[in-house]
Amino acid sequence: MEKGSIIIETVVLIHEKIFNLLTVYVWACHVMSQRSITVSILMPLLASTFDNTCMAYV
Repeated sequence: MEKGSIIIETVVLIHEKIFNLLTVYVWACHVMSQRSITVSILMPLLASTFDNTCMAYV
């Protein structure tokens, strides 16, 4: 039973971290929306990094 609760806590922690990353990502997108050149360069980089991070957990 203890192992199960540890796994659940870990999963919750990972989900919180992913949610925080998403929040930062959306905020950064919003802040830089006026600078379309910066966005077109940075956002794909951030997106691919985020995807890779997600895949590591799946």
